[in-house]
Amino acid sequence: MDYSYLILSDNVPLKVTLVWFDAPGNSGASVALVNDLDLMVTAPDGTIYDGNDFENGYSRPDTGTKDRLNPVEQILIPHPTNGAWQVTVVGTNVAVSTQAFSLVVTGDLGFSRGSIQMDKPEYGCSSTVTRSEEHTSELQSH
Repeated sequence: MDYSYLILSDNVPLKVTLVWFDAPGNSGASVALVNDLDLMVTAPDGTIYDGNDFENGYSRPDTGTKDRLNPVEQILIPHPTNGAWQVTVVGTNVAVSTQAFSLVVTGDLGFSRGSIQMDKPEYGCSSTVTRSEEHTSELQSH
């Protein structure tokens, strides 16, 4: 799934977080992760960042390193270039059914309120959506 965001300023870090509840694995498996999703962010100039590939606390560009162990992936770019950024979630290995996920994007996205992207256009009456919020001194809750 692809999502596009317009970054208006390089003064605010771009932070993208992908999380999912993984299917239960086998107790004797060498790797506990069952459904492997990958987070990738592409800059306006074509530079690619992969989830959980950090150096000195920030995401490293163009390494091709993928996280195959964790159901949480993050990308943090301290001074993102102005322009259109693409966020991609890839189901690299979805061994059990389909995999729901949550995606949170923060930065100078050109709007004053937050944005939440859902992985489905609608949920049934028995569905549960869990929400968590993070506030900084720059944001006010409404």
